[in-house]
Amino acid sequence: MASAALARCGSPAALANIRDQLSHEDDAIRMITVWVLRQVGDASDIETLRQLLANETDPLFRGQCVNAMAQLGDPAAREQL
Repeated sequence: MASAALARCGSPAALANIRDQLSHEDDAIRMITVWVLRQVGDASDIETLRQLLANETDPLFRGQCVNAMAQLGDPAAREQL
């Protein structure tokens, strides 16, 4: 959460750290990371989230990805909601 606070304040290093966590082996960490990106990310994160979504089978995680993509401005994700 400290990285999220720093990213919200404009720290590029903190945002990079958050994005790195998308490849974490722990599903819970990845789910939290998607939630955080929904709050502090930008449109450049949509493609990465789309790739995660394409390889994910867990419905809850998939929903988090779609929700994050919609909040970041992806019109296709908004249609899915």
